[in-house]
Amino acid sequence: MSNFPVSAGGNSRFSVFGRGLILAAIVLLAAPPARVALAEPRGDDLKFDIETLSIRATLRNAEVSPKLRDLAEKLRQEFRFTGYTVEKDSNCKVDEAGENCKHDLGSKYEIHVQYQGVNEQGKVKIELVVMHRDDKKLSSTVAVTPGKTALFGGWDLPGGDKLIVAITPTRRD
Repeated sequence: MSNFPVSAGGNSRFSVFGRGLILAAIVLLAAPPARVALAEPRGDDLKFDIETLSIRATLRNAEVSPKLRDLAEKLRQEFRFTGYTVEKDSNCKVDEAGENCKHDLGSKYEIHVQYQGVNEQGKVKIELVVMHRDDKKLSSTVAVTPGKTALFGGWDLPGGDKLIVAITPTRRD
């Protein structure tokens, strides 16, 4: 009897070693695939800086603030004004969903920004509330690609100009 033959029924004979290999293969094939831990944090573990710009839009001139040079064409397409100047620039650092900030936009406007996490597409969910005195002008939840800017507004400012708000989330490590 070489290799301690074991009957597997019928005329076939397997060695104990051969039978063990087949059993191990069946166990490996039946087991769910192992999950590999990713170095990338989960969406709710990401930290962001959320920049809020208060922009004055006008038809009285064609001046564009240097900070808005990259956005100038998008602003002109969406709002159809000639001049755009940054009135206020605020930054909110958020480390977890639910954190919020309040910023003065000027001319008695303010914005409440609340970080809601990251959705399945990798966009940052932000709840926005824009107030003018006690009058709610906007209440919305938006999803913005990190590093990209979302624009809102067209609210009245003194002198016939309009208020535009730009929101840009940027990932922090």
